[in-house]
Amino acid sequence: MANTTPRTIRVPNELWDKAGRRARDEGTTRTALIIGWLEDYTSEDRTVTTELAAIMEQLKAVRTRLVPDGGIK
Repeated sequence: MANTTPRTIRVPNELWDKAGRRARDEGTTRTALIIGWLEDYTSEDRTVTTELAAIMEQLKAVRTRLVPDGGIK
């Protein structure tokens, strides 16, 4: 990534490791997740519609993670 500076944050080792495993299982990285969360957090053009759309995408990801075959348990 262009124009990025390494940042230091304090995260308990167990949480950091758990996040790394989950990110790897989901085909992403902790860095990508943190950047995405920061982009969402700082977005100034969020409307109710875009916020609900983002929530729906998050719910889909949770369903996929918890029930990989797409079924409802």
